[in-house]
Amino acid sequence: MYEIIANLLKESKKTTVITGDGISIDSQKIDYKTSVDNQVYNGINLSKLCNKDFDKSDNNFISYYRNICKQISLNKPNKAHHIIEEWKNKKIIDLVITQNIDGYHGIKNVIELHGNINNFYCTNCKKKFNSKYYQKSHKCNNGHDNFEKEYTKCNGTLRPNIVLSGEIPKHLELALFNMYKSDIVLIIGTEMSISPINKLPVMAKEKGAKLVAINKEPIESIANYINYSIYGEDIIDVLEKLNNLIL
Repeated sequence: MYEIIANLLKESKKTTVITGDGISIDSQKIDYKTSVDNQVYNGINLSKLCNKDFDKSDNNFISYYRNICKQISLNKPNKAHHIIEEWKNKKIIDLVITQNIDGYHGIKNVIELHGNINNFYCTNCKKKFNSKYYQKSHKCNNGHDNFEKEYTKCNGTLRPNIVLSGEIPKHLELALFNMYKSDIVLIIGTEMSISPINKLPVMAKEKGAKLVAINKEPIESIANYINYSIYGEDIIDVLEKLNNLIL
């Protein structure tokens, strides 16, 4: 199976990779929805804390997302991320579509469907901030007034530039466009259980693409569409073996 998949990747004219939480496990990434004990943070159910309607100025909201930013900044991309980055640089793959918010795939040829926790913006004036600023303040105290051409105190509340519960994934049309253009769709570290994201590889398959899956568990949600798969093995080990066959 390794040789088959390696040859497919080498011969493909356009390969798109879809990744999920499984690829970041070895980076000890915190899943912002499921990592807290009993699905509760400071007595608040995560289904509420991660909802788009939760008060962004609430101390629990601020504390929760500051903690995630801190943990992600302390960890680093793992070997799997490095191999995928090398494949991008060497044109083995063309694009990464990720459901992760950690930013470990870099900024080159990446579509972040759920946004990036390293980026924040003011809910009032939309000015952008980084996570380091958010660690110090959750207020927009230097918003830019384009009419007056000077900095003013906006004092709006910041929020993470990620998709909260109840919001639509980002860049879906761009992701779908690339699905239609792909010969191979390589799915890594995700069960593809979330709609509408799980429809992307299905649409690619209907346009003639071959689907390849690498995951700890079988991907039941789109099992009938997958052409080739490697299940039950360590994801980094699998990518290293493929890397040795490809390069």
